[in-house]
Amino acid sequence: MKAKYHTRKKFSNQQKKLVNLAANYIIDWTKKELNKYKNKPVVIQVGDYGFLVGKFKITGVTKNCWSVYDNDGQLVHYFISKTNAILFCMCETTQDFDSARELLELDSRIGKLENDLEQYQFGITTSKDKFKKDLFLNRYLDTRYQYKAQNDLLKKTLKLAKYTKFRNYYYEINRNEH
Repeated sequence: MKAKYHTRKKFSNQQKKLVNLAANYIIDWTKKELNKYKNKPVVIQVGDYGFLVGKFKITGVTKNCWSVYDNDGQLVHYFISKTNAILFCMCETTQDFDSARELLELDSRIGKLENDLEQYQFGITTSKDKFKKDLFLNRYLDTRYQYKAQNDLLKKTLKLAKYTKFRNYYYEINRNEH
């Protein structure tokens, strides 16, 4: 047996139309306000796992996977970190295409190396053959060295991108507003 709600109030058609009109006004106003920032490197959080940066939308797929879509809904790339995704979008928005390309390439290389490390580690733990175990171990160590080198390069790139490119842009925006 279902419980009945005695407090439920029926709304008239006029009241429903007013609510829909108000909701549509808020939606249109929000879209108009967000469009003001389409060409600026401003990070706007949308929900728990989403961001808008310029003309890009970033969505968290997992903890280590962030998808970036352009304003047409086309997938740009799956990034391994939120920071990489946001800085890539900021570089693209400020038309610093060299830095954006470098971030994209480093992120792709590091993602591939992480996959390789997992595969070699699995091979080391599951292989019964001593020769194969040694082979997986050598490949693992070589890939680990490459991973560390690429990760260090990514950290340097992120530091440069954060502190040189956007600081100047931020000061330029504030100077123009005052």
